[in-house]
Amino acid sequence: MAAPTPSTITQPNPVIVDLTPLTFPRTLVLRSSASNRAIKLSVDGGIEFFQPNYDANSQTLLALVVNGPATTAQITGATGDTWDVI
Repeated sequence: MAAPTPSTITQPNPVIVDLTPLTFPRTLVLRSSASNRAIKLSVDGGIEFFQPNYDANSQTLLALVVNGPATTAQITGATGDTWDVI
């Protein structure tokens, strides 16, 4: 199954991304300057999330390489921010 296409955050709630159909490694990218921006991962289907150390972090970009076995990602930013799984 192909990875989700680049998307724009359209609501203030976190975006939940199902990672189970994807092959790893994958990179999660969030282009955001929001103060609450975050990429969190879950290994239990989205019951609990943890915030890992980011592989790249600037004022407008978060990037995280996921080697597995994460099942779900929670992406938080502001309306209009973009995210991608590559």
